[in-house]
Amino acid sequence: MAITFKQLASLPILKDFYKLTWRLFGIYAIALASPDFSDGGLVNGRKTFNPFCTALRKQKRGDACCRDCDRTHQALFLTKCQPLSYRCHAGLREFIIPIKLGGELIAAMQCGQLLDRRPTQADWQHTRKALESHGIVTQGLGRLYRQIHVITPPRQKDLVTLLELIGNHVANALHQELQVLESRAGQVVEQAQRFIEEHFSEPLRIEDIAGAASVSERTLLRMFQLHLGKTVLDVLTQTRIRKACEQLRQSDRTCAAIAYDCGFGSIPQFNRIFRKRMRMTPSSWRKKAFAKKR
Repeated sequence: MAITFKQLASLPILKDFYKLTWRLFGIYAIALASPDFSDGGLVNGRKTFNPFCTALRKQKRGDACCRDCDRTHQALFLTKCQPLSYRCHAGLREFIIPIKLGGELIAAMQCGQLLDRRPTQADWQHTRKALESHGIVTQGLGRLYRQIHVITPPRQKDLVTLLELIGNHVANALHQELQVLESRAGQVVEQAQRFIEEHFSEPLRIEDIAGAASVSERTLLRMFQLHLGKTVLDVLTQTRIRKACEQLRQSDRTCAAIAYDCGFGSIPQFNRIFRKRMRMTPSSWRKKAFAKKR
């Protein structure tokens, strides 16, 4: 089965991967983007740029130039879908690395914000003129520019190779895991649903349902999403609402008694969830059901 960008981006291991890359190479921001760059975000979950880029992006014109530069090179990358190394509009080294599965692009990593060598005064003057030509105020940026992390070209090649190897390995590992999950998902989901049907009136926890299906909570959640496209909580709630509707239609018991009998913790919770799911209150639904009987 094919894996999606969102499945890849949600993997917790990517944050550990970010930390390792930071320690080895001093890379501030590694962004993971969808194949068309319409979706994505930083792997570590925070907007972390080097001080120079942070100051630059605080300026409205500077941020606009950075975004334009990103879009230009993203489009260039998509023409070949091969690792791309380039200098941004501020002269910093940036990279875009493909993550592929079966030869198909499923995501791209973008990072950099570094220099090839220790900058000279002449380098800064050249960069300053380029920035000012775009209407960017450069006061205070010179000091930050000279503090930008340096990675030599040979080490840059190592960085790109590492990012590409690990990115592709993670994608392949996820693909294999999902194949295994898919083959087992039907059986596990069926066991879990049977348990929910038999115990819906009890204060069930995810770990109770996972235990009944002999899988971990994480695996159970992924299998429900994979097989049904729903969460375990959605299925449990749907079951309780269905059982409540049966009792509302077939008996004259009070709504409060039915709520507790169907596993809801309180009357307000029952009313709120019922109204959200059925678009009316339990009492209104019962009246409508009785009217149809006649």
